[in-house]
Amino acid sequence: NKITPLKSSRFGERVMFSGNLDKNDLTITILDVQLTDEGIYNCYVRNPPDRIQGHGTIQFFVLTE
Repeated sequence: NKITPLKSSRFGERVMFSGNLDKNDLTITILDVQLTDEGIYNCYVRNPPDRIQGHGTIQFFVLTE
């Protein structure tokens, strides 16, 4: 029943977690996007004490002018 973000040296203070857990909604926002942020991102959800886990994958492309 809570969001427990893991700290990442890659993003420093550029990442924010928000959402409404009552509606099973979680948003991860990367601020000040850089070319090096491009890649494949995985999200894993744990629901202790149950063994049910969720998993999501997104491929993120950074476009420039």
